[in-house]
Amino acid sequence: MSEKSKNLGLKFVMVCVYILSYIFLTFNLAQKNQKVNNILIQAKESLDISQASFLFFVVIIIIPFILLMLLATYFFIKILFKLFYKNEKEYNDQIFISLLLTNIVVNTLSLLFINFLSVPLVTLLMPILDFILFVYLFYSSNKNFQATKGLAIAKVILVVANYVIGLVFS
Repeated sequence: MSEKSKNLGLKFVMVCVYILSYIFLTFNLAQKNQKVNNILIQAKESLDISQASFLFFVVIIIIPFILLMLLATYFFIKILFKLFYKNEKEYNDQIFISLLLTNIVVNTLSLLFINFLSVPLVTLLMPILDFILFVYLFYSSNKNFQATKGLAIAKVILVVANYVIGLVFS
């Protein structure tokens, strides 16, 4: 098996784990939020289907949005990174793998912490952990301080934009 197909297979497995972690987190957050939980119950009753069929239906709807968010985040970070760090060397794989691993870890920790801490506290702590872990994973994969600095600036812009959007729509 070639190195390229192994790398592609690893990325596929990581994307699947990311999707699963995000689905579990989504359902856990929906269960904790009474308003969202009521909307889901009403939707299930209006469709007049079993609980298992409804969960499958919701998962099928959520997966494209999860993938769209992952790709949009990746391309946004990649574009900002190219603005702040101009070099011929491509860091596409390192950015993508760092983003995937960070999201998997942050989603999993969010699942664990939501059961012990309040949801607002977890939503406050996770972007900080997301930033630190993402920058660390990127740096550990390439050991280039200038590239990591450019990526850190891009990630800060993304985290601040997410925070502002969250404030506007909450």
